[in-house]
Amino acid sequence: MDWKTILEENPEFAEHFDKVEFRKMGERTTVCLVTLKNGFEIIGFSAVWDLSLYDKEKGRYWAFKRAAEKLPLLKEKGYVD
Repeated sequence: MDWKTILEENPEFAEHFDKVEFRKMGERTTVCLVTLKNGFEIIGFSAVWDLSLYDKEKGRYWAFKRAAEKLPLLKEKGYVD
């Protein structure tokens, strides 16, 4: 599970994507900050209920995916061309 596959599978999101930062928050949560080419920032997160299930790469994947899923609404609201 690699977050980069989301860019490959979603060319519309990839065309607006500029950079990404990930942070582990606490023991169970991964936060993803995506910066779009227009400078707008999107946050996504993932968390596990059981600490033994935490996996860094899976956390990054799901946090990035949740950020990417916000693009259609941002386009609808006029934040992204």
